[in-house]
Amino acid sequence: MKDDLNVLLVDPGFFPTHEREGFLTKYVDLDSQIQTKPPLGTLALASFLNERDFNKVRIMDVEAEKIDSNKLQNYLRDFHPDVVGLTAYTYRLKNVFAFIHELKGWNPLVHICVGGPHTLIYPKETLQLEGVDSIVVGDGELPFFRLCEGLLAGESFPEAQGLFHSSKVRSYQTFGRNTEKSMDMLPLPNPNLINNFKSKYKNVLNNKATMTFVSSKGCPYQCNFCIAPSIPYRAMGVERLIEAMKYYTSLGFKEIDFYDDTFNVNLKKLEDFATLIIEENLSFRWSVRGAKVRNMSVPFLKLLKKSGLIRMQFGVESGSSKVLRILNKNYKIEEAIMCFDNLRAVGIDTIANIMLFCPGETHEDTMETVKLINRIRPSFISVQVFVIFPPMKWYYELIKEGKIHRDLWYDYVTNPTGEVPTLTIRGEGNADDLFEYRNKIVKEYYFTPKYITNRLAKMRFGEIKAHAKIGFMLVKNYFR
Repeated sequence: MKDDLNVLLVDPGFFPTHEREGFLTKYVDLDSQIQTKPPLGTLALASFLNERDFNKVRIMDVEAEKIDSNKLQNYLRDFHPDVVGLTAYTYRLKNVFAFIHELKGWNPLVHICVGGPHTLIYPKETLQLEGVDSIVVGDGELPFFRLCEGLLAGESFPEAQGLFHSSKVRSYQTFGRNTEKSMDMLPLPNPNLINNFKSKYKNVLNNKATMTFVSSKGCPYQCNFCIAPSIPYRAMGVERLIEAMKYYTSLGFKEIDFYDDTFNVNLKKLEDFATLIIEENLSFRWSVRGAKVRNMSVPFLKLLKKSGLIRMQFGVESGSSKVLRILNKNYKIEEAIMCFDNLRAVGIDTIANIMLFCPGETHEDTMETVKLINRIRPSFISVQVFVIFPPMKWYYELIKEGKIHRDLWYDYVTNPTGEVPTLTIRGEGNADDLFEYRNKIVKEYYFTPKYITNRLAKMRFGEIKAHAKIGFMLVKNYFR
């Protein structure tokens, strides 16, 4: 019997082409096209296993490492994995499926376990995909560890909450998720488990090595277009957060990018966090990728800035109160205006997430959104066309109304070899003009003398090259 397993944890990215085809070319925002963030889920799993004496664990970030079929085969011959854990997102399932095909072609006996957001929505369908041996639903640390521990001990079907085996699929009535109660008990993701981490993952705005970090899971708010509210909300305590900041700054990271679904849930906790950063004399800059529009006062924001906060990204979504009610966003337009005004007054950069052509949205509503963008004047905007997919209620309404002739997403997830469905409020109707209008709004916001002058005035010398790259990508994307 082996004394250890060779475990390969993979973020399949866009294997094997590294290109975002169709749906993804139109849907994803500019930031995700020019910046690759580290695979946090696989890094968390690797760190958890490593602390429990699994020492032969490797991480493969297909997109960052540009892994094609030839490189993959060479890698497999060198490492000989016994177990492969794959992170699956529904919109990238075709790439996951292609990767599984390559793995099983190399060795039919390699155990393949699939986890990630996709298994929350389609657990049974994932378990029935050819080549899949097991899946994890929910938090992956304990079930995946139990899988590896059991396989190493010779167990055919290791058992754990959230762990399911394909050969037993008919015996499962439900697919209950695993939920770790405390974020504080999990090990901090160790970036040293990824070769050349600092050179692979740099902040797109200044080309500096940045540690991406998640301090909570789920979201307590109930936006009905997002999967996060279905995930039980848990967050690290302030003491654990400070411990994490000390750890990453000791590794030489000068910037921390928080990728929580909503980082500013508890304003008192955020205040304590900023205060402790200052008291502990920790020197790093930090930013927030997920925040709820809230009436944060100028004195409060000055404290956050003093602690190192440089940028916050908000889910503004729409400038129409009617659309916000439809989306269950639960904030008032006046709150967004005050929030962005206060952030600008303090000198903290902002990013506004915007969605156009939401369910129930009229032309007048869209004009209200454009008006709001120009009023709050964010440092950057991320504008998307509202794309409808399960488990949104609107997806099933489109089927009932005959705007979709059958369950296209079910067809795709049970045989992920074709194009990813791109469904807007028009159902299967052509939506090119909606995306073109999105491009028009982006161009009209960024390419004005006033915006360019303001951005140049705020730029540090070392940021000019990175901003030039962003400008090039904007021209490439929006002047096609």
